[in-house]
Amino acid sequence: MHLTTEKQFVDFYDKHADAIFRFCYFRIYERELAKELSQESFCRLWGMVAEGQDITYPKAVLYRIARNLVIDYVRRKKEASLEEIQEVSGDSVFKDSKSEHIDDAIDVSAVLQKLREKNEELSEPLELKYLQGLQVKEIAKILNLSPNVVSVRIHRAIKILKGMYDN
Repeated sequence: MHLTTEKQFVDFYDKHADAIFRFCYFRIYERELAKELSQESFCRLWGMVAEGQDITYPKAVLYRIARNLVIDYVRRKKEASLEEIQEVSGDSVFKDSKSEHIDDAIDVSAVLQKLREKNEELSEPLELKYLQGLQVKEIAKILNLSPNVVSVRIHRAIKILKGMYDN
């Protein structure tokens, strides 16, 4: 699918906006920020289209943009957290850091978080396949990997999950 007209882009947005929001949300667990990042993803994609770039796989490009925005946000947040920790003495920074979003979390996100902590490299393809409904080829383009590597990572992630909850 090529995005060459504003109408095609609007249709593309309508079709994928919720999925991109969920993609962002399940990585940062902040609703408003996830909305902002998903909107920014579409804005950047539109910018590429407006510049006349030929985008053969817009869905894969959109997910890559969203992924990079989330990564940038997490990096900035970690840097800010480190500075905050240096300024504040004691454990108070750690006590409140996760508690504000616990009510928003669901069982699936807790499982995914455990998998991310255990192996980030394996969790991302699994999330893209089963939460976002992407095909292995699309995931491969997003992560810049071969489809075979993506399939192997998904299989390994499932094996780890089964091991975590068979006990």
